[in-house]
Amino acid sequence: MLSLDRPRATRLTVSLAIVLFAGAAFAAEPPVVSFWEQTESVSVVTFSADGKQLVTAGGNLQTGYVAFWNLDTMTRAVRLTDTGMVRAMAISPDGKTLCVHATVLLGDRSTLSKVRTFDVTSGKPIAEIESLPKQAGATGAMLFSADGKQLVLGRGDGTVTLHNPATGKLTATLRVGSDAAWALALSSDGKTQAVGGQGPTGVQLWDIAEEKVRATIPVGQFYVAALAYSPDGKTLVAGTGRDHETPGELVVWDVTEGKIKDRWKGHDGPVVSVHFSRDGQYVASGARSSDIKLWDAKTGKELRELTGPLNLSRVAFAPDGKTLAVSGGTGDVFISSGGVRLWDVPSGRERLPPKAAAERDRREAALRRTAAEQAQARAVRDRDPNVATERARRAEYALAIHVANDHAARWQFAQARKLLDGLRPAKGESDLRGLEWHLLDARLPRFTELCDGKPARHATFSPDGTRIAAAVGVSVHMFDAATGKPLFECKGSRNSAGILFSPNGKSIAVVDSSANAVGTDVKVVDARTGKDIVSLSGHPGGVKGFAFSPDGTQLAAAVGASIHMFDAATGKPLFECKGFRNSPGKMLFSPNGKFIAVVDYSANAAVSDVKVVDAHTGGHRFTVGAPRRC
Repeated sequence: MLSLDRPRATRLTVSLAIVLFAGAAFAAEPPVVSFWEQTESVSVVTFSADGKQLVTAGGNLQTGYVAFWNLDTMTRAVRLTDTGMVRAMAISPDGKTLCVHATVLLGDRSTLSKVRTFDVTSGKPIAEIESLPKQAGATGAMLFSADGKQLVLGRGDGTVTLHNPATGKLTATLRVGSDAAWALALSSDGKTQAVGGQGPTGVQLWDIAEEKVRATIPVGQFYVAALAYSPDGKTLVAGTGRDHETPGELVVWDVTEGKIKDRWKGHDGPVVSVHFSRDGQYVASGARSSDIKLWDAKTGKELRELTGPLNLSRVAFAPDGKTLAVSGGTGDVFISSGGVRLWDVPSGRERLPPKAAAERDRREAALRRTAAEQAQARAVRDRDPNVATERARRAEYALAIHVANDHAARWQFAQARKLLDGLRPAKGESDLRGLEWHLLDARLPRFTELCDGKPARHATFSPDGTRIAAAVGVSVHMFDAATGKPLFECKGSRNSAGILFSPNGKSIAVVDSSANAVGTDVKVVDARTGKDIVSLSGHPGGVKGFAFSPDGTQLAAAVGASIHMFDAATGKPLFECKGFRNSPGKMLFSPNGKFIAVVDYSANAAVSDVKVVDAHTGGHRFTVGAPRRC
């Protein structure tokens, strides 16, 4: 039996404790997380007040977060969790307080809209501003006053509320109208609050002290999704849109003269974010169509166009104006992690991961060498057209291949295809196309433009894949899928909101909503002639989903809080299935046609169940509850 004397045992115990303590200390050291390796979706992006950190936020109902990234090392400094699904955030001017608007999932699977303030240093909550159902809560428009003593929130009930960020106490309420306040901007002197939304009033300029409207900026039929004051307070820019397809514009308001002084156009979709650089030289604007534009704030000249992430949501200048950050709700693994992209404003070069930046530098250097060779070959050809023509062609070919590859890497397929087609040899010329041309040609998608370039709201293939039906404007167009040749046009729709072929491909169901979405009809159209077969009208609740039975004889439609079943040939109502919580949506028939699976959304559409009903009687069979955590 081994025995130890007490002093030696004590020394061993102390030594072991030191080792364990040291091991625990080393184990507690948080791992270094690189910005370029993070994969969480980002819905909001901004910069810290001192410009040293990039702040991103997003996630989902279970894994919402806010992260602070060191811009020098591009590593994560702080991460706040349990925030809920972050929809908007703002940082106080002194950089000490963070305000977060998020959707939070509760234990009973219902959700709340919460606005809370946090201490940036410790990450601890400071105050809860509100905790309300999503429809009645904040819209996501929020900002701090210049002195940081007031927090301003735009709300869904047509009001703007001012709060003490330290206590959450309501200090003032501005009744701006009946529509939601989507956009806010505060003048540099803190006296005027600009408010924009979907209502017909355009942008309202409120005197905060007197709580009355000073001026109104008309924007016509557009809604206002973004507002930004210039640093000197003399200019207000409003980002507008009409729908997902119509290009938006920037309305520039002269605050001193009280009138619109310019309209900047050029975006492909509705403008969702606008930001002035701190020195007032530039304006950055982003559209839902993922195009970003950099404008000269004084002249309105477009200086540069950039391509943003999918579902673009926010643009933000760093305090020094040298870096522009852009976020989107969907990450793009071909561009950057989490849907965030960064640009150096003076040079227009994108900030990339080290390896990607090195590859870009290598390709640009090769491009410059090729361009120089091309210029030299052209100069020789200009002096003597009969000399070095082949050399000039080869230099031009190499340059075009480099540029085409660059376009393909940015998903600009049409431009890449045009360059490749230009390299095909003319009659009597030698064919210079090599392996790199054929590889890129095979990689590029081939497409045929339908609808003469007009935006299509919905499109679907026929079951046999030979035809394409597309909703364009107030018509449904049918095309040959192989050639793109138009077959016929079915007119008479008001605003097609969905298309579905019957299983046998002989008919099409079209959801037809009015322009103001007051009522919604479903029409069944002959897929060969475009003639109406039957019209199912009078659904003021709107049709949220529809589906054909496998044999094509029945059509199910989700209307209001019920499922209605119709005879697809005559339009005769067969039965109505009730008992849904709020709003049934997407649905699917079983292959044998005996059952229908229906998504039953909750009041805020954040969580849902799947109900299975009998397709012949409408009786409920069973319900599959959505899991609380995935």
